[in-house]
Amino acid sequence: MDTFARVEADGRITIPAEVCEALGLSEGDSVRFLVDEERVTISRIPAFIALAGSVHVPEEKRGVP
Repeated sequence: MDTFARVEADGRITIPAEVCEALGLSEGDSVRFLVDEERVTISRIPAFIALAGSVHVPEEKRGVP
């Protein structure tokens, strides 16, 4: 995908709808900008609750405070 956005006077940009759809972004979502020289990568930060169950906990540690 190749799409463009214009930087506004206050430094803001609007993320194009195609990019939002591709990343599954909606209002209120958080994104990360990774700057590498003259290139920027944008990625969606999943909601904390969406990470539930994504970390393996050994059986002997489950339920331990």
